[in-house]
Amino acid sequence: MLRLALAAILGSLSLTACNSPISPGYQIEKQEIEVRFISSPAQALHLRATYRLKNSGSAPLDSLDADLPSDSSLGLQNLRITLDGHPVSPTFSSDIARILFSASWPIKSARSLIIEYDFAPPDQLTKDAFYLLPNNWYPALLPPKHLLARADPPDKWDLRVRVPEGFLVHASGTPRGSSRSGSERIFRFTQHPNDFRPFILTGR
Repeated sequence: MLRLALAAILGSLSLTACNSPISPGYQIEKQEIEVRFISSPAQALHLRATYRLKNSGSAPLDSLDADLPSDSSLGLQNLRITLDGHPVSPTFSSDIARILFSASWPIKSARSLIIEYDFAPPDQLTKDAFYLLPNNWYPALLPPKHLLARADPPDKWDLRVRVPEGFLVHASGTPRGSSRSGSERIFRFTQHPNDFRPFILTGR
């Protein structure tokens, strides 16, 4: 009888844990990363990462951390962060940007986040081509600093590469074709959590 009672209690706790969050955290419901080749006045790359986030944890959140590229050879500059349509100024600890909320992020509510910056890695960028290896050239959102905290990735997300007409692009993920936008062409790729870390190879 005692064993049956213990089994019933453990089973009940397991079901509760599955159906209810037990720690702070959030879900990345939608994610898009676009890399754009800029040819004038000097060659550079512009990255725009767009997220839709939902507080899926057990408590309101007061901040969110993002790990930004740490390799100084990337030449990262012009960082801009927008939260729910409003520009914010993060605080920094090494390469971790902490985005403080003006009001706590309630449970089950959604927020939109945009992170943008320019970079010009000299060894990976010319007027006719560029490549980005599968390392930290893109931001990574981090879970809250709490035991068992989570930042759940989406089931899939979009990588877009915007280049001048005449360029070809090879990248990680599943190709979804391309479309023309003025003098540029946008190549689209669907990424999944189990894919290789994102990389881009492109040139005329």
